[in-house]
Amino acid sequence: MKVTRPELLFSVKSFAAAMLSVYLSMRIGLPRPFWAMMTAYIVAAPFAGPTRSKGLYRAGGTLLGAMFVTCCASRWRCGSAAVCTSRCSTARRAPT
Repeated sequence: MKVTRPELLFSVKSFAAAMLSVYLSMRIGLPRPFWAMMTAYIVAAPFAGPTRSKGLYRAGGTLLGAMFVTCCASRWRCGSAAVCTSRCSTARRAPT
């Protein structure tokens, strides 16, 4: 089995992206930095088309999530999204 130059280049780029993501996630103190490496490999694709569409879908999902949290926070008039999330979870509990 012979490895071609484009395959080797893709492999090296993917490895570099994964290591950079682990380094950055450890540097900023994320609790589970291995998820950053896994994400880097999952979104890696050898063709430009799928990479662009994955990026657009990811950006769209991030925007939708941000809009949802903003709407949730404005509905309960919370100081932050974390407070709003805790209120959402406690508001649905049955009284004891």
